Amino acid sequence: MKTTSQNKIVLNYLQSGASLTAAQSSNYFGIYRLSARIFDLKRQGHPIKSELKFDGSCHWSVYTLETGKP
Repeated sequence: MKTTSQNKIVLNYLQSGASLTAAQSSNYFGIYRLSARIFDLKRQGHPIKSELKFDGSCHWSVYTLETGKP
């Protein structure tokens, strides 16, 4: 799958209002480098927010698209 296709898939998913993690990305779409796709989308100007989660033994990022609402 081309990078542009992966970017579109990730963006469309985030635009639906859902959040996305790397584990979900690989399971749902077969996209294993989510952070690279997020970097591409941010560079294109999309307001993507990342939140770091930690459960005591591991950490991961949860990505959401900012909607502009306070």
